[in-house]
Amino acid sequence: MSGNTYDAVPYESYPYEQTHPQHLYTVGRIFGMQPVDFRKARVLELGGAAGGNIIPHAINYPDSEFVCVDLSPVQIEEGKKTVRELGLKNITLEAKSIMDIGEKDGLFDYIVCHGVFSWVPLFVQEGILKVCKNNLSVNGLAVISYNTLPGWNMVRTIRDMMVYHTQRFDNPAEKAAQSRALLQFISETTQKGSPYAELVNNEVELLKTQADSYLLHDHLEENNIQYYFHEFMKLANDQGLQYVGDTAVASMFTGNLPEKAAAVLATSDDIVRTEQYTDFITNRRFRHSILCHQGVALSRNLQPQIIDEFYLVSYLKPEKPVAEIDLKFDDQQKFSGPVTLTTHNRVATAIFLTLFENNKKPLKVDEIVKLTLERFDEEFRPAPDVIKANLYELSLRVFLSGGMVLLSERGVNADKVTEKPVALPLARHQAKSKTWVTNSRHQRLSIDIVPRLIIQYMDGTNDLQAIIDKVMTHISTGEIKLQKDGKEVKLGEVTREEVSEIVTKSIEQMMENALLYA
Repeated sequence: MSGNTYDAVPYESYPYEQTHPQHLYTVGRIFGMQPVDFRKARVLELGGAAGGNIIPHAINYPDSEFVCVDLSPVQIEEGKKTVRELGLKNITLEAKSIMDIGEKDGLFDYIVCHGVFSWVPLFVQEGILKVCKNNLSVNGLAVISYNTLPGWNMVRTIRDMMVYHTQRFDNPAEKAAQSRALLQFISETTQKGSPYAELVNNEVELLKTQADSYLLHDHLEENNIQYYFHEFMKLANDQGLQYVGDTAVASMFTGNLPEKAAAVLATSDDIVRTEQYTDFITNRRFRHSILCHQGVALSRNLQPQIIDEFYLVSYLKPEKPVAEIDLKFDDQQKFSGPVTLTTHNRVATAIFLTLFENNKKPLKVDEIVKLTLERFDEEFRPAPDVIKANLYELSLRVFLSGGMVLLSERGVNADKVTEKPVALPLARHQAKSKTWVTNSRHQRLSIDIVPRLIIQYMDGTNDLQAIIDKVMTHISTGEIKLQKDGKEVKLGEVTREEVSEIVTKSIEQMMENALLYA
């Protein structure tokens, strides 16, 4: 990775929820580790650009220490500016090479390397793994993302075409534009319905949603080295590291594969081989692998009672309106979302209704049992142990299928709008200059001009009417241009009631998207 290319075209510095120390801690606990409390830890990010992935943690965990290194002085200076403006004292950003990290930098409990490994020379890849070995604390966790085979075999053809086509151009913006034009041309001229046409069309659609910086630094970067999972793990093993798990834990569960494949792979006790065959079956192209020191004890025998330790969130939605579901009967009920679940008894149904109605508020097992009990009329109320047994039976299975999230903290999300709403400080800061903000789930959310202005006034000092007043002022100055029936409207053409509706709806959407403090 050349610092100059990232100085010329800085990589948009986003948050990546799968690399959150809380999530790494959770995965470590699931597999029997004793990781350091992420709220009181040392965290290192390698190739962290302008700190978009690590600065939010410095705000949320003041008792932890954070270090971000990147080769690009331009990106590091941008991050330092953000740190200064937010007044953070527990984070350091340094413009230096990964190869310069050594014993003097100390040990870290969490090391994050996202979007770097496949895009640097082999000697730097070795350096990354050495840092993950030499600078990782005894019970530390490191996460590395990289492009994988066999999925990248097909994408490599597209990369090769774009590299060939753009070698005549020096200007980065022109390279990006020409790459997009080439793909569009290929898409329009290949035989419709062919597997090749489908491949090209999928990549065209993917790149439509990505900035030029992604295209330039992912597909067109000088280095783009892909690995089969077993090859990557050989490199990690050679450095004294072992596999803990994937950040997408559900991807490790063979029960999500076709029945015949699941039956065969279930007989294997070699997790690396099992996941390699899973990649063959799913044609996987990208991974986030979590590593720890060899010799650390891990357990692959997951017991349902493990959920006692965590907060549970499920986004599965009942197909029928909640009011129409009668908990006096053991009718089948369907819940849909990332996966589909069919419950076969009223207790299981009540559990997932409780989770659905509290999906903005992560709950512990005992809380779920209590709230579920309250759903039943007294004469039909099951014993708490019956509810807990059903919760144990279903939750681990739903989690491993991708329909439930396990968290190691409740978080700060509001589940209702207060009189003087408070938005996350980082989101308020980002809204001043960006078209996206970071929520408390460590997700990047696009944000339009009106919510961008509204959120800046949500510091706990303004009630709804005061925020409406400020928005009305912005409309009068022309800073906000509202549209009605597809046409721009001016202050005299929009009522306070209409502005109130816009502001109220915007704030409610912010709450839904985890941008408000509880």
